[in-house]
Amino acid sequence: MKTTKRLTPIFLALFFLPILISAQEWKTVHPIEDYTRYVDGYFSSDDQIILVGNFGNMIRSEDAGETWTKIELGTEENLTIVEEIPGSGGMELLCASWTELFKSTDSGQTWNQVATDYILDDPRDIEFVDDNTVLLADRSGLVFKSEDSGNTWDSIRVTTERHFWEMDVFESGKGWAVTYSGDVYQTLDAGSSWDSIAFNESTFSRAIHFVDEMTGYVVGRSGKFLKTIDGGLTWDEIDESGFPSQPSTFQIVNDNEFYVTTLTGYQYAKSIDGGINWQMIDGVNYETNRNYKFKILDDGRFWLIGDRQV
Repeated sequence: MKTTKRLTPIFLALFFLPILISAQEWKTVHPIEDYTRYVDGYFSSDDQIILVGNFGNMIRSEDAGETWTKIELGTEENLTIVEEIPGSGGMELLCASWTELFKSTDSGQTWNQVATDYILDDPRDIEFVDDNTVLLADRSGLVFKSEDSGNTWDSIRVTTERHFWEMDVFESGKGWAVTYSGDVYQTLDAGSSWDSIAFNESTFSRAIHFVDEMTGYVVGRSGKFLKTIDGGLTWDEIDESGFPSQPSTFQIVNDNEFYVTTLTGYQYAKSIDGGINWQMIDGVNYETNRNYKFKILDDGRFWLIGDRQV
């Protein structure tokens, strides 16, 4: 859901750390001692954290990671996504595994399985259009849509041989999705139908983000950084300086301030001029070779999860 701008993460794996944006100071909040590979997380401004990972593992903290409780979902499938339902104040959340979908109405303490008309196939993204309308894209090329906050779902077959990697949809119903190969699709009816807008730069795309209904960005795994100013009809590669060659997570704070983490080290990149120039910033070297996912909260904290160890 987006009325102005939205901060959306892409991936994560084995450790997480908060960072104060202004001071760039890192603090370890949880060592991963059970070798679980956590692949997504929900972080709230009131210090609630939920991490999901392989073999159905979910852990929950109410004190910014000082203490943890293991949550049982009743599945041994790998969990892939966890997201808060907007407007619920953190009470309602959705969690997807490779083939199953779960919903919580008590801030993640208990979960119930939700039925879909097709079995999920490794969900890639959950996008909220508004407080009630939710979209879910999986690797089969299907988009699932709910108009009752995730209680019931209908499937939509998108005419593409490549699944959506990420979606970005405004409350007006206008939105975009990018495939891994770089194709961009557009919806004008909140995800009920999608049309290709003839874009294929073979960027091996990681993310798509729009700051308004005309201006958007695509981040490619190959290090390409593309921009549109006409609602996605045409795209130009920004002649950037210092953009990382293996980006993983892309976050927009405002029209000028962007952040990108990388798959090739513990550094992340920052731009303060709309992505034209980038500065590589050292995080903390935890002998890791990947930073997968981070989220920026309104209180100025970064939450970062990476690989190998905390």
